[in-house]
Amino acid sequence: MFQRAYLAAQILGIDKRTHDAMFEAIWKTGELAIVDPRTNRLKVPSPDIQDAAAWYAKTAGVKPEAFVSAANSFGVDSRIRQADQLVKDYRVESTPTMIVNGKYRLTPQSAGGPDQVIELVNWLWQRKAARLRNLHSARPRARRTETSGRCLARRRCGSAAIDAKVAVGDHAEDLNIIVAPTSAVLPV
Repeated sequence: MFQRAYLAAQILGIDKRTHDAMFEAIWKTGELAIVDPRTNRLKVPSPDIQDAAAWYAKTAGVKPEAFVSAANSFGVDSRIRQADQLVKDYRVESTPTMIVNGKYRLTPQSAGGPDQVIELVNWLWQRKAARLRNLHSARPRARRTETSGRCLARRRCGSAAIDAKVAVGDHAEDLNIIVAPTSAVLPV
């Protein structure tokens, strides 16, 4: 339901201004929580797309009918199928799972803990930068190595994509990290 609701919000152009409020509604205020905070058990019934539509109506002023229509649209269905296929292709089995550059799959367990995930991603980043430096050093006119990155998703989101450019001189390559909701570094 949350994936469908988020994609409907994207189609309606309200995702950016409602993202943090949705996080609050799920995890802090409990308006759209799936777990009862008193019993720590799953709520029955769980929130559905109608509940999300009512929440978006209150929060963003979108008519519930328009929201439900967008949520049930071919565009949202198509995006859900694409995302589900990507999760299968990357063999994501737990949350969080990070896919680095389409080559490596890591989880906090496989990396040895949450702090080690960050260390491992930094190490993979530095490894790619070093490989580019080595490629570039064989060419004349070597310039300073630069790395830069831009997070394309909100930090508290269940899934994120980070695209960064690793550049050495006039040679640059992309570094892509996907954090998907589901032994050190496992090859994909």
